[in-house]
Amino acid sequence: MTYNSIDTDILEFVEKYVDTFAAWDLLRYFHENPASDHTVSEIALEIGRKESSIAEPLERLKEMGLVTSEIVTGEETSYKYAAPPEFCWSMERFLEATRDRTNRLAVVSIVLRKEARKI
Repeated sequence: MTYNSIDTDILEFVEKYVDTFAAWDLLRYFHENPASDHTVSEIALEIGRKESSIAEPLERLKEMGLVTSEIVTGEETSYKYAAPPEFCWSMERFLEATRDRTNRLAVVSIVLRKEARKI
């Protein structure tokens, strides 16, 4: 599949931030719910994924400075969106690009390749 239809900025965004479908879901969730302050179990429920599938991507997002975390009750950690404005702008452009079927399929292809390399 060629990626000629996708803007290079979007491809760079995907390369840097979207390494799994879980990361894509998390980025979308936080971007669309910027005031959310939820635990892993709450986020998993909201996006329809298992807790185990989002724990690692959440930590990567934290390392990138896109979310912050805080221990709340006992051992539960709460995560909150902390992305800088320039990232939010890029995320909005990514979401807009993926509304187009051709672009979305190209991004899906890229993410599938990334996930296959991890196996």
